[in-house]
Amino acid sequence: MAATSTASATTTVTTTASQTTTTAGSTASPGTTSAATSPATAVPATEPANSAPTTVASAKADKSPILIAGVIDATGPSSADQGNAELIGKAWADFVNAKGGINGHPVTFAFADNGGDAAKAQSQLADLQSKKPVAWLLLSTSVESSLADALKASGIPVLGVGYAPAIWGGSIEAFKLACSTAAGAAVPCALPNAFPVTTTFGAVVDEQVVGAKAAGATKLATAACAEVDSCSQAAPIFTADAKTLGLTDTGVVKVSSSAADYTSECIKFVQDKVDFVQISASGSVGTKMWADCQDQGYAGIFGASAGSVSGDLLKVKGITLAGGLNGFPWWVDDAPVKQYRDVLTAAGVTADQYSSPTMTGVWSSLQLFAKANAAMTDSRRRTKPWQRCTRSPTRRWTD
Repeated sequence: MAATSTASATTTVTTTASQTTTTAGSTASPGTTSAATSPATAVPATEPANSAPTTVASAKADKSPILIAGVIDATGPSSADQGNAELIGKAWADFVNAKGGINGHPVTFAFADNGGDAAKAQSQLADLQSKKPVAWLLLSTSVESSLADALKASGIPVLGVGYAPAIWGGSIEAFKLACSTAAGAAVPCALPNAFPVTTTFGAVVDEQVVGAKAAGATKLATAACAEVDSCSQAAPIFTADAKTLGLTDTGVVKVSSSAADYTSECIKFVQDKVDFVQISASGSVGTKMWADCQDQGYAGIFGASAGSVSGDLLKVKGITLAGGLNGFPWWVDDAPVKQYRDVLTAAGVTADQYSSPTMTGVWSSLQLFAKANAAMTDSRRRTKPWQRCTRSPTRRWTD
């Protein structure tokens, strides 16, 4: 289901108690096994995934196992946002398996941490594919662009969270631009076997600029991580969005996550009279930059959207943040969200580890998988042809 447009809510936040911390990932999930010789076959869903998994009643999860292959950045430049994916995935699998699996099929994971190394990730992808997974769980913004062709060629459903247009693309509603599958298209569509449940690449950028305007900003800048190309790929759309809304964009400043300080960058923001700095990097970068910019007299807003809505950035006293989420909010009291917190807490996952839209996006992807395959069998033959689905601004899936 390639999403072609998504409307994202924007928010202004002054303080919050949620945090995501970095934990090291491993290359294999505890208790992971390979799929059986006749693996279960996944089929797509046409319904939203933010509800409890739908499973056909089974006394035991004693049928052939379902293997999901996780390609993740558990270490490396993107780990601050993505390092907890394995914890979320295993807790979800334990939760589903305790209820009889998916139509009696227990779910297992095989995780591979590429550490932000594209060559390593490509090798791992080939190795994981040899295990015959029924789905990919992709959370690897450092190298995801380099995996697009291989993921498409695999024909295996791609779940997860990401920002590379070549995988997670879609039409940009703000400019009425339809995505295209043509080579070199300015606005690429998502892979035909990608099933995003979070906002598309264009919508993530839209929410940043809309959030800036809603917060009263007039002059914008972007602090983009230097280690990952996708951090600055949004620059042309960001500029166009700003112009459309009557705002001034001063451009992108590349920042390293390992920098000793961001004093020079902050001086530039002050000299340029910037009043909104979009953090297109990890929350930890934003935390340090905010402190350094305060020392230089910066009195504006920081932009936090998608993966940057995490970590100590959300705990900084007196900070003003504006932007949007690309996954469901983890703090509300809707029943499915309470279940999310309860399941993870029972599994020993801390609030600091699950409190981010990236992690709620992972959970939603897995819930979508369970709901789509509630009647999964061992047949290699799909029960119906794949359908291309689009997602409306109200977040309902339509054929």
